[in-house]
Amino acid sequence: MKKPVNMTLDEDLFRRFRIRAIEENTSASAIIDGLMEEYLAHPSDSRRSRGAVEDKAAHRGKARHTVRENRARPRRT
Repeated sequence: MKKPVNMTLDEDLFRRFRIRAIEENTSASAIIDGLMEEYLAHPSDSRRSRGAVEDKAAHRGKARHTVRENRARPRRT
């Protein structure tokens, strides 16, 4: 069973990601599934800690990486 998630990414980063996925005749979801499997297959260490990943992304000034469960939100009025 697949679980929908919301992600907030840099617009240009996501555009380039989708173009490459199309060029490789695959989907963004398939690539993310593979990356998550690979990430989880390796034991956690200081280089792969959440803080290190967030610091690296912030340093590059690229994507704001936020993954959360897809859930209903109250409407703003």
